[in-house]
Amino acid sequence: MEQSELDSLQKAYLQDTLTEAQAQRLAQLRAQGPVLDEKLAFEYDLGKAIALNERKRLKVKLEALEERPKSWRESKSFLAMAASLALLLLTSLLWYLSSNVGAGRDTFEQYYEAYPNTVVSISRSADTNDDIEQIAFAAYDAGDYSRAISALKKLASRSDVPKYHFFLGQAYLAEKEYSAAYGQFKSVMVQGGDFTLESKWYIALLFTRESPEAAIPYLTEIARNKGYKAHEAEELLDFCLKELVRNKGYSVEEAEELRNLLE
Repeated sequence: MEQSELDSLQKAYLQDTLTEAQAQRLAQLRAQGPVLDEKLAFEYDLGKAIALNERKRLKVKLEALEERPKSWRESKSFLAMAASLALLLLTSLLWYLSSNVGAGRDTFEQYYEAYPNTVVSISRSADTNDDIEQIAFAAYDAGDYSRAISALKKLASRSDVPKYHFFLGQAYLAEKEYSAAYGQFKSVMVQGGDFTLESKWYIALLFTRESPEAAIPYLTEIARNKGYKAHEAEELLDFCLKELVRNKGYSVEEAEELRNLLE
């Protein structure tokens, strides 16, 4: 599928102007890719939230201006203030765009690191015994991710334990099977419990590759928790907000308002 077709479908979806044929095509794509489905849902909610907040903000400003005498609104001081504000916004925009953390896939590579095995102690006989958990995590520790995936899939199918899904996601991620990794991390989130916050971090990291705006809710929650990867989440959150300005047509002010809304 051409990127131009996807962009056209996304634009029509967000503007509520999909034709019947476009709606059917988009439904097919969303069913095939959970990342696209979540991205569209986030952008739709984001647009509504910003539009509502913008209407409220403009209403307050207009009401404040209406309370001023007409002569004041036409005065030189008012015009000078408006010009200064415009210059300030332009300067802020230029700074916002120039201070880039990185872009998309480069950012992913910058922040990605495999999660170490912290759950299973490996015995010396791991390669010779029949303990599938030992085999799975010995392979994971050795960087034999193909073998680890095979064993972890068996473990995850037998017992719906978060650690198996999480490390299966890690193995998929190491093998660059990003969609499969996303599915495993999402499964951990649905279950709750161990590795939930860590899974949110890796999902956010996956989103930075193609759809940084969809990572924003995850990064906001991680940063708010002040625990695992909180500092890195703050840095990536700045990057994602800049991407909204750079690629999605949002103003600096709208991006900052979004951050305030989420916090």
